[in-house]
Formats: sequence, C-alpha cells, structure tokens
Amino acid sequence: MSHVNIVKKIKIDGDWKLHSIPRNAKGNYDWNALPEGLYLIEWRAGGKRRRESAGVTAAQALEAQRRKRHELKGRKLGVPGFETAGETVKKPALHLAINKYLEQIEALKKPNTHRKYEAVLKTAFRKGDKVGAISALMLRVAPERART
Repeated sequence: MSHVNIVKKIKIDGDWKLHSIPRNAKGNYDWNALPEGLYLIEWRAGGKRRRESAGVTAAQALEAQRRKRHELKGRKLGVPGFETAGETVKKPALHLAINKYLEQIEALKKPNTHRKYEAVLKTAFRKGDKVGAISALMLRVAPERART
C-alpha cells in the first residue's frame, strides 16, 4: 500500500509549523489534539516528498488521503490515466521542443523550406531562452535576428 500521511499546518507564535496528527490510546488519530489549522497530505514520488492541501476538516483530509492512495495505487498497477497521479508534468526545454518540431517538419516540407525554418528557429531562440521570455515582439523580430 502507498504511504500517504496527513499532517496539520498550524500557526505557533506567528510561524507556520507542520505537525503530524497525534494518536490516541487505541491508535486512531486524535483530531482534537491540535489547534485549528490546515490539513495537508504528503507522499513520496520519484524520490521526492510531495505535499498537497487536504482541506480544513478531518473528513476532507481523510477523503484527500483516500483519493491520493487510489491514484498512487493506479500508477503502480499501470492503469491508464494514472501515469502522473495528479502531478504536473515538466515541459521540455525550448531548444528540445524546437529540435523535435524540426524533425517532424523535415518529412513534410521541401529541403529549402526546412533549411529556412531551421535558420530562423535556431537563431531566434537560442539554447538559454526561456519559454516565458518569448513575446509577440520577439516573434516579429525573429526573422530579422536570423538575417544578422
């Protein structure tokens, strides 16, 4: 079974602290032992600890824990749709996306057209460029950057 823990984020002396939920004598969670705060769930994926908000009530936290366990179990069993288990997938770097695009275009366009696409894309968007730094002005100036 996948381990999904519930922790509570509470404010103590002006600082937010994470505390695990204490257990009572029977071994069950003692939901009233800590002051008001926000519940979080935490689990491990890809060697890293992940956290996600789970609500403000114990019922919401238990439901979030149950859902995350099902997601992680679905990933482990290889069920389609659970490959990423609710995590955001990292986008490829811009230069890698350009190379992949050029490979696809090479089969569809004439050699001279492909060569021009490559010249514009490789010079307009250098290896260090970030996707967020691209603006409409940069796209209009790109052919001029390629000529220089």
